[in-house]
Amino acid sequence: MLFLLPARLVVTGLGGAGRPAVIAGLGLLAWWIFWRLAPGLSRPRTQPVHALLLVFTLVLFLAYALGFDRGLLPLEARSTDRFLLSLGSWLGVALVAADGLRHRAEVYKVVKAVTLLAGFSAALGVLQFYGLDLVPYLRLPGLQYNLQLVGLGQRGGPGFSRVYGTQQHYIEFGVVLAMVLPLALHRALFARSKASARRRWVLLALVASAIPFSISRAGFLGLVVGLLVLASIWRGRVLRRAAVVAVVGLAAFRLVNPGVLGTIRSSFLNFDNDPSIAGRREDYEAVAMYFWDRPWFGRGPGTFVPEIYRVLDNQLLVSLLELGVIGTIALCALFTGMFGLGRQVRKLGRDEFDVHLGQAMAATAAVALLASFTFDSLTFPTFAGLFFLLLGLVAALRRTIDADGSTAPTQFSRVRGAAEMTRGLR
Repeated sequence: MLFLLPARLVVTGLGGAGRPAVIAGLGLLAWWIFWRLAPGLSRPRTQPVHALLLVFTLVLFLAYALGFDRGLLPLEARSTDRFLLSLGSWLGVALVAADGLRHRAEVYKVVKAVTLLAGFSAALGVLQFYGLDLVPYLRLPGLQYNLQLVGLGQRGGPGFSRVYGTQQHYIEFGVVLAMVLPLALHRALFARSKASARRRWVLLALVASAIPFSISRAGFLGLVVGLLVLASIWRGRVLRRAAVVAVVGLAAFRLVNPGVLGTIRSSFLNFDNDPSIAGRREDYEAVAMYFWDRPWFGRGPGTFVPEIYRVLDNQLLVSLLELGVIGTIALCALFTGMFGLGRQVRKLGRDEFDVHLGQAMAATAAVALLASFTFDSLTFPTFAGLFFLLLGLVAALRRTIDADGSTAPTQFSRVRGAAEMTRGLR
């Protein structure tokens, strides 16, 4: 639902909280609660992710209550209620993934689904760049737009369309694909056959080539950081080959799409003349009084509404205002916790496949954290839903490594050079 349907489609009459993915996530939360409370059902032991999510939820509920205590405007009150519904959806996805996936093979299937669906959105983005926007036709009966689609934007040279795939905004499109890229690269490296390898490399190329079409600094930074974190465990011949592939890929992209990379480079170099950068710098001084008014638990989740205040392109700054210092620490703990769980999988993995997948998960967490400094990430439904899903997946992978035993098959054969990547790094 996050990838196949436009992010601004909602169930008629339910507003922003009526996104099909949000409703499905709330259903998963209800399922998880029933499963935890029903007598006689076997349950896995408590995991670190439970503590992370519990603390985050408690802090948000406290900030929610204190927000109403200060008195909220009607628009703020509706927005904070909608935020809690979204929180319930995120929790449902993360908890069902963390506790409900029984074996590593089931985790692998969900990872495969995520990469394929991201490829679908990337393909739509590529078509958008060349002038064919099919997203308005992805509409089901009973759904309506709560906001108009962002449409194709312009940035840089003439004829350069900023694309959004099925996401809510160009930045979200680039960041979401950058989050999935390490997983797609992992699957390409560990293909089961030559035919499977060809399909997976095509999918990887599709996702990687679509990121620059967002003409977004955040997306391109995410791509670079994700690859660097993943490549940090590669060694020798594999690392050299990867460098050659990266150079050839950049050259081929520049040849096929001249000017796109130059536009992105200019957006990094022209900081002093970029109004978006100037606006971000002004944000800190403009919102300082709101922070100091309620520094510890903030003004309430979801209450810093752009229609009343201003747009803030920095999730950590938004969290300082809405959740205070305590809530921001709890949020950062989710990002660092996901990174730490990925690193644990890397160290404890029983074969090269799991070692490399754990590092890919850690790379995804690094991309998500970095991106949250560049835009208000949790207000974008695909980013938020994907992040909590991946948090649940890495928790499930960490749990099932012990549960499956040392002889459990990975259902993936090694490829030449894969063992060299990870040998001696546990």
